[in-house]
Amino acid sequence: MITINPRIWSKFRPQIIIFSCLLLAAASAGAAPGFVEPSFIDSADFSNEAAFADRGNHAWRELDGYPADASGPYRPSNDLLAHLRAGFSLDPLMNKRIQAQLDWFVRNPAYVNRVFTRAQRYLPFITAELDARNMPLELALLPIVESAYDPFAYSHGRAAGLWQIIPGTGRRFGIRQNWWYDGRRDVIDSTNGALDYLAYLYKFNNGDWELAVASYNSGEGNVRKAVRRNKARSKPTDFWNLSLSRETSAYVPKLMALVAIVRDPAAYGLTLPEIVNEPQFAVADVGGQLDLALASELAGLELDTLYSYNAGFNRWATDPAGPHRLVLPIEVADVFEAALAAVPANERVRWQRHKIKNGEAISQIAEKYNTTLTSIRAANNLKGNTIRAGSYLMIPVATKPLSSYGKSADVRRTKKQNKPRSGNRVDHLVAS
Repeated sequence: MITINPRIWSKFRPQIIIFSCLLLAAASAGAAPGFVEPSFIDSADFSNEAAFADRGNHAWRELDGYPADASGPYRPSNDLLAHLRAGFSLDPLMNKRIQAQLDWFVRNPAYVNRVFTRAQRYLPFITAELDARNMPLELALLPIVESAYDPFAYSHGRAAGLWQIIPGTGRRFGIRQNWWYDGRRDVIDSTNGALDYLAYLYKFNNGDWELAVASYNSGEGNVRKAVRRNKARSKPTDFWNLSLSRETSAYVPKLMALVAIVRDPAAYGLTLPEIVNEPQFAVADVGGQLDLALASELAGLELDTLYSYNAGFNRWATDPAGPHRLVLPIEVADVFEAALAAVPANERVRWQRHKIKNGEAISQIAEKYNTTLTSIRAANNLKGNTIRAGSYLMIPVATKPLSSYGKSADVRRTKKQNKPRSGNRVDHLVAS
């Protein structure tokens, strides 16, 4: 069943023409293969903002489709950037630190255009989530600072996804991370986790969004220490007067520079792509584990395109434990739903009958078939790892050679390891 919450339609436009010109979303969301984004720097050269410090606990909110309309002083605009401008709520600022970041963007208009084009797929959803929470819409630009809106971005600090969440932080958010699935790369799970954390940081920092954003980068403990140092010295405790790391000191100015550009791109000689304030994807309930190669055929999508919409899946199939959903371009959602309904549940993953050999361990079998102990145990109703030679196991296996699953963690890692070194610094790596 395709679940597009009716509330999102009222948020944007009363009716969505499913088979319209939304193919742009699939064509524009990803970077060119092999492309390495320019290195960000700490003052005028944006360096990779990946290493997060320890972060606090907070509640996890389950997603219930797209959010309801937020009450506010403005009406949603069909122009996403106009809607952002209307929803900006932080005080507009300009100082030397912001100007340094702004100058970098002005010198790199192709980069600005590229990241906003890539953001077209995600911005309507993220903006709707922010609206529903009554959070500043400036935060919709934070993934540009974090990942250049690349869901496959992975930093040297092990931060992953659009919001560059580290493993420990993800676990605190309730974001599932296992062999099959990494919710830090999933647009839905990561966005809700990141916004939960930002809301927590806002309260932690006594209602100061600049300190909340700085804490998102460095960890709330580091910002709290800096505030206490200034208090002890009778100095101002706002972000601009704190002594923080070089990276964090540049982090908020980067965001504020992007806000200035969205407010008035023409003032800086920039032209931003048009972004419609309408959903760019639908969420399909698949009911159970599904081979992604089969899913791509049912949807009429290239397999890499399907992975780009569902970057959280690490392997050749969805996680047998869930989430049992796929994110799809709106224009193929109905086609996929009808095609999937015609496939029996027991044919949505290919099965291999394996005869257990003498001395063979279940871990060896799992490795042979590129699956997990948990999956084998679940498929065969095993309570432990004890198996008997001569017996048979049913093993879920990929329908195509693993090399065909170009965006799976294993294939991405192989491509990274085999890539010739040219001396260029690579900020974003590959991880499972």
